[in-house]
Amino acid sequence: GPWGPRGRQWPRRGVGSGVVYDANGHILTNSHVIGESERILVTLGAVLSMRAIETGSTPQGGVRTLAAAPAYFYPPAWTVVSTADLGRYDTLWAVSDIHGAYDRFVLLLLANKLIREDGSKQGYGWAGSDAPGRRNFLVVLGDYFGKHGDDSAGLILLLQKLVEQAPQAGGRVLVLLGNHEAGFLADPKEGATDDLLKSAEKHAGQIKGIKKDERVKAGELVRSELGDFMRSMPVGAVIGSWFFAHSGFMDVPISAFHDRPDRDADRKLVAAFLRGINAAKENGDYRELVDI
Repeated sequence: GPWGPRGRQWPRRGVGSGVVYDANGHILTNSHVIGESERILVTLGAVLSMRAIETGSTPQGGVRTLAAAPAYFYPPAWTVVSTADLGRYDTLWAVSDIHGAYDRFVLLLLANKLIREDGSKQGYGWAGSDAPGRRNFLVVLGDYFGKHGDDSAGLILLLQKLVEQAPQAGGRVLVLLGNHEAGFLADPKEGATDDLLKSAEKHAGQIKGIKKDERVKAGELVRSELGDFMRSMPVGAVIGSWFFAHSGFMDVPISAFHDRPDRDADRKLVAAFLRGINAAKENGDYRELVDI
């Protein structure tokens, strides 16, 4: 039954199947699959998940229809760049654990000609070029703010800008989730550092959802544009023959991520793992990601 020790009520979950029957994404399923559910999650494949709302039912109540709500779509918790796609770039760069050290991060990128001064509010932009050797792929592996940062919010804004600019210049920037970001999303008051909040006040005019000339609260920041950007960050990435993540993943052969018949058991293991990660992101329960 639903009742556990000391009268505690356990959440009741169920799993069912359905059919996508039109181009608008409407799904046909049996009434008992939905029952009296308070929340419905539709999963397509191993990692694509979205919430759904009920749109109708038959007079007898035996069949019900759902609509996957685009506003609740959550990006995959992982991403893949094939070896062929990776071959479009001249150099693959990776950096991690910046911890709000904006000045040092900028110096690092400038020294390697990944960014350049552009006169914008942030001061810098992607330094892409069609010249040989300049098609760069930058992977940033999490922990963008820390206790001793000097401009954490500015750093995240810069990363967001580079993600948008790089493809226009033949490059790419992939920003992954770290445990600091997961901790902030799970518990904003506990996870926000002083530098993150103070620097958010400094950049209030550039952050949608944050008012100027007001003290920034953690709860406001997590609901702002910066919080949305963090929620969009994948947890891991398979790039060519490498697996990139902030930390703490199980030891699974990289071939398990690719469609090879001889790795069916490995693929199932990885798919189950990724479904768990995606569910944590979809539920907003980032506590499950903090210590992975």
